[in-house]
Amino acid sequence: MAGLTTGAVGVYVTVRYGLARFLVLGLLAVVLGIVVSIEYPLRLAIAIWLAGMGCAWLCSGGLTLWNYLRTATPSAGEI
Repeated sequence: MAGLTTGAVGVYVTVRYGLARFLVLGLLAVVLGIVVSIEYPLRLAIAIWLAGMGCAWLCSGGLTLWNYLRTATPSAGEI
């Protein structure tokens, strides 16, 4: 259920704000939720899903920050 809910929120954010990385994270949440719920018992599946999604969110945010810092130009007052 957590994977489906996170996936639905990701699709909503993508449609509402046009941020494609949330669609990717939402799809990953759904797929990872299905895979771990089939393979592992409930408590272990939730822990694996949370760890996997946490790593995905951190990587996504880190790549977004790195891309922003790489492409943003400083204003005249910052030089």
